[in-house]
Amino acid sequence: MKDKGRSSFVEDRYFEEGNWSLKVWQTFFAIIMWVIVIIPVFITAESTWLSSQRHRFIYWEYREGKVEVTFLDYTLLICFIGITIFTVIMTIYQNRRFARKVRISPLYNATTNKQKEAIIEQLYTERFGSADYRKSVRFYSVKEKQNLDTYEIYKRYVSEGIDMND
Repeated sequence: MKDKGRSSFVEDRYFEEGNWSLKVWQTFFAIIMWVIVIIPVFITAESTWLSSQRHRFIYWEYREGKVEVTFLDYTLLICFIGITIFTVIMTIYQNRRFARKVRISPLYNATTNKQKEAIIEQLYTERFGSADYRKSVRFYSVKEKQNLDTYEIYKRYVSEGIDMND
């Protein structure tokens, strides 16, 4: 029954036990890709922003390259501001839309919920006595044979024909 609950989640062999060759290969590949990303950034920073320092590697010193990097800086800054504004606006919009939808439509099936409540009430009555007795008593000690099994309620729902995806 545990597998049923996990079937809706994404599984990744990298995080499972074993699979060492896969883990080594994917880790090595990820490190190589990060090096490929970091080297151009290092070269650009070294040739433009750190060009006034004495001990450095010189990759290019042309004025055109520095102008292009400055243009790229401003372009990326404007894009970042635009993306930030868009993200904030869409977050506010989605939060309001979600709040309206929650107020309009219930998040559960009321009919199925009533059936589930009736099944649980029947189970509790079988195990612990009537509802009046359970609500009137101040202290109740549960006997070992009265304990619920791990999946007992789930099994009872399935035996009564309740759709668990509802």
